[in-house]
Amino acid sequence: MAEDSDAGVRLAVANNLSAPRKADVLLAKGDDVSVRGDLAVKIARLAPGLSAKIAKTLQKELALIPPTEMIRAEGGRYTLEESDMKWQLDFIKDLG
Repeated sequence: MAEDSDAGVRLAVANNLSAPRKADVLLAKGDDVSVRGDLAVKIARLAPGLSAKIAKTLQKELALIPPTEMIRAEGGRYTLEESDMKWQLDFIKDLG
């Protein structure tokens, strides 16, 4: 499903918190900015339970967010509320 020609199907996979990580990797390598953006939003939802180092790696390596656009943690924690982080990631997604 992560390689489906229908962008709607790929978006659904990108938003599915239970999707296998292999599907996320396939989506991250795709050309569709909307799909990668939604994948980044999913990562942000997972980020509160992850270390700042892992969340940074996921943003960079999985969602392919350029380092200058990544949301960074301060003191090992993200200073943004989840809704603010989602807004930031949606903004980055819309830039593409």
